[in-house]
Amino acid sequence: MIRCLAVLAALLLTAGPASAQDRPAKDRPTLPGVLGADDRRPFEPEGWPETSIGRVNREAGGFCTGTLVGPRHVLTAAHCLLHPRTRVPVPPHTVHFVAGYARGGFAVHARAERYLLGEGYRPGTGPDLANAARDWAVVVLDTAPDLKPVPIRVVEGDALERALGAKTLSRVGYSQDRAHLPMRADGCGLLGVGTGIATRLGRADPDIWLHDCDAVAGDSGSAILTGRGADTAIVALQVAVTPYAANLAVSAGAFADTVARLIAEPDAPGLPLPPR
Repeated sequence: MIRCLAVLAALLLTAGPASAQDRPAKDRPTLPGVLGADDRRPFEPEGWPETSIGRVNREAGGFCTGTLVGPRHVLTAAHCLLHPRTRVPVPPHTVHFVAGYARGGFAVHARAERYLLGEGYRPGTGPDLANAARDWAVVVLDTAPDLKPVPIRVVEGDALERALGAKTLSRVGYSQDRAHLPMRADGCGLLGVGTGIATRLGRADPDIWLHDCDAVAGDSGSAILTGRGADTAIVALQVAVTPYAANLAVSAGAFADTVARLIAEPDAPGLPLPPR
């Protein structure tokens, strides 16, 4: 039977701050989302899939992480597209995707043409498990980068059972404390799924995953990956840290069909923006 974690009293959503000075790992303070020893390691993005992962920068301030999943389609967290002060969606043209970013250089830079937030996501509301389960977004870029997208793989049924407790996952993102190089957390795993997690904040959606991949502010929107080399695929999306020994992701089952539809229908509309 699929195991669950029964206690999640609060969520600390991680929309990254604008920047942080790079410091050696031994000199950096322990941040929310680092579970025990800090397993994140910086690296130079020199090959796929890392060159298709980048920073999602807001002109209003702050950054998150995103991954190219289609010709012009970047997967990230919905809260990464909110204004840091007003918590309303920002205009698409103020969102930038910088793929393969490292030390000021990058493989590709493009602006958002439009974007789509997870169905039912509620901008401007406080953190709760129901909103977290919809905290994903697809950004449609104004140009098609000459980069290979990272595929999405839905893990369910027996495969999900086998994944529980297995240290077969990794996560790559741009952390607040190492903003100018990607950080990789390897050898982490799925701890439980959201079915039956009941708290004072409500009942979680079955698309909620609890995992032990280290992730801090800035890492929101980063892909939880499985496989190596040509077999690499996205199985979930990092969206929040918790006060407990787990971080929170949305499973690929929540967004895979929407991503496929947007790729198949290039003119599908994005999110209607509020009036300025």
